[in-house]
Formats: sequence, C-alpha cells, structure tokens
Amino acid sequence: MLLFKPNKVVLSLLFISVLSLNSCGFSPLYGHKRNQPYIESALASIQVDRIPKHAGQMLRLELLQRISPKRNAIAPRYRLGISLSESIARPSIDQSSFATRA
Repeated sequence: MLLFKPNKVVLSLLFISVLSLNSCGFSPLYGHKRNQPYIESALASIQVDRIPKHAGQMLRLELLQRISPKRNAIAPRYRLGISLSESIARPSIDQSSFATRA
C-alpha cells in the first residue's frame, strides 16, 4: 500500500534520474566490464610470489584464480609478495562465564 499516489511528474523525474546515471559513466565496481581487454592483460601480468605453508599455498591459488582466471602467458610486469602469519588466541572467560576477549 502506497502512502501517496505517484503522479506523472514524480515518475518522469525518476525515469530521467535513472537515465542520467547511465549517461554519466556510472558503472558498478565489481560488474562485468566488456570491451576492456587491457584490464585482463594488466591483471594477467601480475606475478604472485610463493607463500610458505599450506595456508599460504591456498591463498596464492585463490589470488591467481581471482586475478586472472584464464592465466594467459604474459611476461610479468608486477610482482606481488605476501607475508602471512597465523596465530590462535583463546578467549578469556571470567568466573561468571562472561567472555572478556574473543
């Protein structure tokens, strides 16, 4: 149930604002961008260095898949080095069973 009845002016302003978003060059950040092969080639030219331990290997594989899923054979222009550290922290619990740190 609408609180007010939209008239022609409101609907036309809404329509014009939607059209103006497209004409100003607005595009979603993570949307599919077509006709821009230079982005794919620039991302494919990133070399991800090896990361030690199993968690590092999993992170490297995920990065390679997300940066350039096709993995075209392009000479690397950029190098991405990552240092990964893991730690486990146990929560502190009072005598009243209230967690003070998580």
